[in-house]
Amino acid sequence: MSNEQSSSNPNLDNEDHPLNLKLPEVYILKALQNGRQLFGMEIKLCIEQSCNYKMNFSSLYPKLTVLELKGLIVSTENNIPNPTRSSRRKFFKISAKGKKAIDEWELAYLSISQTVIPAPQGA
Repeated sequence: MSNEQSSSNPNLDNEDHPLNLKLPEVYILKALQNGRQLFGMEIKLCIEQSCNYKMNFSSLYPKLTVLELKGLIVSTENNIPNPTRSSRRKFFKISAKGKKAIDEWELAYLSISQTVIPAPQGA
C-alpha cells in the first residue's frame, strides 16, 4: 500500500486522535468522566460494574500510565498515613484534554452507530 493510500483521514494517523483510543482506555476515561478523583480499585470496580468488563490490575496500571503520558488524566498521591493501609494511594482524575477526547470519541461512536449502510443493489 502506498503512503497516499495508507489513510483517508490524516487526523487518524495522530496517535492522540480519540478514535485511536483502545477500548480499555475508553472505559477508564468513562469511569473518570464525572470529574471525581478515583484510585485504582475504584476505577476497576466502576469499569466492572458499569461496562461489564473485567480488567486486571496488571493491565489497568499500564493503561493509566499511558493515559497520563498522553495528558488525558492526571494523578496525585495521598501521603496521609492510614492505619489500614501500609502504602500511599495514587488518585487519578480526567484532564481537560481527556474530557475533550472522550467527548469526541462518544460523538464519533454515536455518529457511526446511527449510520445505516444500504445493502448493495441486486443482493
